[in-house]
Amino acid sequence: WAAAAVHEELAGDIARLDRAEILAGLTQIAAFRGEPTAALRDEVADLIGDVDDPMVRATVTSLDAMLALASGSLADARREARSTAQHSALNAPNFFLVAARASVWLRDVDGARQDLAGLEATGARGMAMEIGRLVTHAAIAGLEGRTDEALASFREGMKGWKSLGVDRKSTRLNSSHVALS
Repeated sequence: WAAAAVHEELAGDIARLDRAEILAGLTQIAAFRGEPTAALRDEVADLIGDVDDPMVRATVTSLDAMLALASGSLADARREARSTAQHSALNAPNFFLVAARASVWLRDVDGARQDLAGLEATGARGMAMEIGRLVTHAAIAGLEGRTDEALASFREGMKGWKSLGVDRKSTRLNSSHVALS
């Protein structure tokens, strides 16, 4: 349903940068479905063009991070997520969590800690951020062999997402990447 809604929006007369943002969302959907994305990604970059605003430029780096994550290019996903976080205060909290997820999947405990430190530095708060922190700490615990602590924290994270009405498969993926599922 989301892709259909996005296609409807793109059919209308919309501003160039708005079109780039909407197309970036559609590109992410295509990537996680395993569909080709190169032409869509290039169109987003062309629409952004030479705009010098870091927030606008973050559209491309954030898209590249998600495309890399979807394709399993974890080092690239982490690099692009960190770049997005460094250049876009608005997107920093979420993309430090994306970087942390890539670090966990790379089994890089120090990298995950670095990404958590970046998240902490943003000062971002709220239930989703707290759950993201909890799940990342759980993954670190699992990677360090503290299985009981990791399992308890992953379970708490799943309860948190459920309380928000969200089914976060990424929490289950994180637990499987640290051999806890």
